[in-house]
Amino acid sequence: HEQTRAEVYALFPRLEERRVMLDALRAMPEPYRSALVLCRVDGHPPQTVARRLRVSVEVIEARLRHALRLLDELRAKAARR
Repeated sequence: HEQTRAEVYALFPRLEERRVMLDALRAMPEPYRSALVLCRVDGHPPQTVARRLRVSVEVIEARLRHALRLLDELRAKAARR
């Protein structure tokens, strides 16, 4: 189906948001990036990720909390540019 020019232009903010998110993930240090990607992007439960990474569920949950804080900081930093 043919998209109107307005519909195509409406995609740009979403594409920019995706670019900002990818840049923030790339800038995020390990082990926080792995916890965030495995749990929130790939959809694995913390228990599965904990077993895979050979750490406790509590460690994964703490890494996720820290990763989400970092993500917010990195996104805010990118928005100021």
